[in-house]
Amino acid sequence: MAGAPQSRSRFAAGGPRHGTAPSTAASSAAPPPAGPPAAKRDRLCGAPANPFGYDYCGGSRIRRPDVRVCDYFDCGQDFWAGTGYLVQCRDGALTLTGGRPDVCAAHEGLRRTVWS
Repeated sequence: MAGAPQSRSRFAAGGPRHGTAPSTAASSAAPPPAGPPAAKRDRLCGAPANPFGYDYCGGSRIRRPDVRVCDYFDCGQDFWAGTGYLVQCRDGALTLTGGRPDVCAAHEGLRRTVWS
């Protein structure tokens, strides 16, 4: 019962008091999250790591992607038949149908543009 008064006094007024921070000793000793550093993840805005610098953040539209783009991104079956700019469709496939009225028609619609 020695721990009960502490517990009761902490929550006696409806919970911890505002302005009092919990101990950070445990949180500062926690290992960093797995995966690439946040800055590197943010730089691509969710795009897979690739040597071309293609991302989902913004920049210039890609009308002539590198021939190895499908080694890094999931390209649709009809990828090279497209005549627009590089986009990702809702099903995750990349196509070259950006800017066309039928963009991603065979892939559940447009999700976002891929940028360089």
